[in-house]
Amino acid sequence: MTFKLKPALIEKDGENVLIYPDQREELVEDALRKLAVNGNGVDVQGKAGVNFTLYELKKELERVGHTFNLNEIKEALLVCKATKRQTQHLRSVETSF
Repeated sequence: MTFKLKPALIEKDGENVLIYPDQREELVEDALRKLAVNGNGVDVQGKAGVNFTLYELKKELERVGHTFNLNEIKEALLVCKATKRQTQHLRSVETSF
């Protein structure tokens, strides 16, 4: 199996920059999952989603000991959304000698 990760292209301080997801984005995704399992989960056209406010997300992050300002949270959400992930399963090829 191969895994490809392409960075998010976002505008930051008036310039386009490439940003790979990091610990901040992982923490935001974990907090979103927590909100989803605690009753904010929704079905969006057959896919799992979460209904939240930035305030709820900020409070959940603070609850687990991580403080980010709203701009950092918004940027993390943009990075999560714009990052391209691709997984490819490789077929095993049998070779006989």
